[in-house]
Amino acid sequence: MIRAALTYLSRYRTYRAGRSAPLWCTFAITENCYCRCQYCDFWHERKSDLTTAEVGLILRRLRDGGVEHMNFAGGEPLLRHDMPEIVRHATALGLRSSLTSSGTAGHESVFEQMMSAGLSSLTFSLDGATAEVHESFRKACAFGKVIRSIQTAAKARNQHDFSTLIGVTTVVHKQNCQNLEEICRLTRELGVDRNYFQPVWPIFDDPQFMEKYGFSGDDPMLPEVRDRLKRLPAANLREYFDLFPSFYGDYQQVRRTPCYAGRAFVHVDGRGNVLPCSMLDHPLGNLLHAELGDILERPDSVQACQECAEYKCPRCSLLCYIERNLIIDSLRSPLRSVRFYGRLRLDRRRRL
Repeated sequence: MIRAALTYLSRYRTYRAGRSAPLWCTFAITENCYCRCQYCDFWHERKSDLTTAEVGLILRRLRDGGVEHMNFAGGEPLLRHDMPEIVRHATALGLRSSLTSSGTAGHESVFEQMMSAGLSSLTFSLDGATAEVHESFRKACAFGKVIRSIQTAAKARNQHDFSTLIGVTTVVHKQNCQNLEEICRLTRELGVDRNYFQPVWPIFDDPQFMEKYGFSGDDPMLPEVRDRLKRLPAANLREYFDLFPSFYGDYQQVRRTPCYAGRAFVHVDGRGNVLPCSMLDHPLGNLLHAELGDILERPDSVQACQECAEYKCPRCSLLCYIERNLIIDSLRSPLRSVRFYGRLRLDRRRRL
């Protein structure tokens, strides 16, 4: 935690000056997936994947551009049979890598190989403590298969004494918000180290989505769900949970924290395109053809990042962006930063 704080401090002036030096990258290493989750449309069509060599080139260019933390996502990244090799290459480059999976692909050998290759964390998506609740949101994503994947990963980690953390991410929506404590109890029984919670958000255009799964700004459940989340043994920042009602009501509260999309973090899609974040669909450039630094220094890229800082975007509640904004913004003053990281470290020790 201390090392991380010092690293963030060293980049802070760069970000405040409006320049880019990304620490984090989410790499949608494939856009294919067999699940039919209600907020996602990756499953609508089959797409070609980058080759292993192309992925290696992209990882090197991200590392050379200053990225230190790499999250492999999708789609479903474990549909790629070369994931252990990719993780091994990321580790050799000095990248701290994590992977997010639906839990419907992969097996013990794959988990072991990735952990042996240096995977720092493996996180599964679980949206209910029962098949009925989980599968109501994640269609074609069998609850039993996800549970077995978590158990298998925890067993492989424990048997070989790997340092990989096992996590679970839960999308909090209208149909599971009364089920959160049960999810935590289940994951602890399964050997999970960390629970993350992500307030539901419509990533793709569906006029009926929020009515069915989301919350309205005046929903009386919002403060209650926020308070329950803050009492759970979660790995999220409490400041993130404090914003829960604001995501759906007064978004001005969220905007008080600048967005560092394209500066502190970037998103890379399954074709190698660099975007400030996954909510935007206008690539800044492609890492198969240019270095990350060159892409981010282009005038149109600088302008795009400035627009993100001003929230000229579709808005979101996404954990992988909002929490990073909170972390970076905590560095506005040394005293505030010391208090923030000191409390965060103590808080996580108590709750995990």
